[in-house]
Amino acid sequence: MSQTNLERPSFLDSNDEPESVTSWNETTQKLRIIVLGSGFAGMSFVKAFNRYATPIHNYVEVMVISRRDYHLFTPLLYQVATGLTDEHHVADPISKKSKKSNYSIFEAEVLSIDFKSKTIMTSIGRLRYDILIIGLGSVSNDFGIKGVAENAIALKTLSDGEKIRNRILESFEKSSMLASSNGLKRTYLTFAIVGGGATGVELAGSVRDYVRQLCGKYYRIDPDETRVILLEASNRLLPGSTTQFAEKCRKDLESAGIEVRTGASVVRVDPIGVVLSDGSRIETSNVFWTAGTKVNPVVAQIPETMVMKKRGRIAVNGYLEVQNVPDVYAIGDNAWITSGSDATTAPPTAASAVQEGEYLGKYVASKLIDKPIQTPFSYNDQGVTLSLGRFSGLSQLPNGIILSGFAGWLMWRLVHLVRISTMRNRLGVMFDWTLSLLHRRIVIRTD
Repeated sequence: MSQTNLERPSFLDSNDEPESVTSWNETTQKLRIIVLGSGFAGMSFVKAFNRYATPIHNYVEVMVISRRDYHLFTPLLYQVATGLTDEHHVADPISKKSKKSNYSIFEAEVLSIDFKSKTIMTSIGRLRYDILIIGLGSVSNDFGIKGVAENAIALKTLSDGEKIRNRILESFEKSSMLASSNGLKRTYLTFAIVGGGATGVELAGSVRDYVRQLCGKYYRIDPDETRVILLEASNRLLPGSTTQFAEKCRKDLESAGIEVRTGASVVRVDPIGVVLSDGSRIETSNVFWTAGTKVNPVVAQIPETMVMKKRGRIAVNGYLEVQNVPDVYAIGDNAWITSGSDATTAPPTAASAVQEGEYLGKYVASKLIDKPIQTPFSYNDQGVTLSLGRFSGLSQLPNGIILSGFAGWLMWRLVHLVRISTMRNRLGVMFDWTLSLLHRRIVIRTD
């Protein structure tokens, strides 16, 4: 959005002292709700608020501040990385201004938050708010390990997915020019995924499928010359899941030809290899990093003298309100939910972020129409679903029942199709998946 479009609104005038706003009426300027982030938490809030705040739409202005003008369906990002899904089918465009949607979006990077003056500093100017929703999400965490930033590719953004796909295809191009006796060929055809959480597990399974298809259909390379290795620093995959579920996941991955190494802590990454804490080394030019996330830098810089934090996340009460800071809420990866003397947390997943956003949208709307709901937020565990490769999945229902193989794979597909927010993207993903059943994937480099 151009700077000229931002000069008119009065809320951009940082010279004015912001009024103390605890309520609104039709004779004053519209009450401004600013949502930081267009992820699952932020957009779920916007949709829920618009649904429940219908009686006051003429008196409230909702603004979303995000670096991108689309919502990224991150659960399918690993499929972009392995040519299974077109990148445009996991990016849902967000309307910049729409009477129907009752919100506007400003493409900008959030730089800092000033709770005292109730302003947000962004890359395009200063914005004033009356109510603030912090849903900036998290960023990839390299844990300060030497060489990760320079030599590994994280999987957090849409461009990351494209980079991984480009790297895989580039490695096949280079290896196809080398003789089997050339040691460098093995380096190009070894793919190391670091991090045995849900993203790493799904990426490993999909990379294995992608590599096999490239060998059989596009390159004269023996599949036995390739390796896919999944590295996890802890002693088991999928921390936070049940032991039975984690063990089943490991067995299914290994049966698909994936090398799974637990207790394998990475200490260094260089252009042609990974060094582990036991001194062993894996020769590879393909290191894909899914080892964890850390708090968003904007949230990290908020002093703990201003807000209470837990493991870097903002402490909120059962109504997702930031403690000791009026008119400010935190959701998704930015929030640590506490209730009374007992601390409870929802997992940092898309499903949890959606639930928090939906609850907060309803809660804020109910407060503004002077009929606040009294029930605090409660996370509803909907189970876990994973895709481990072609016709192979793993799902654990809330009652503990585990579905594996084709049944788990089918459950995974049904769950994710329902969660895709737009019909356009849903049809696009279904089309991509249909082509994949015919052994067709995206095999073009976009760099």
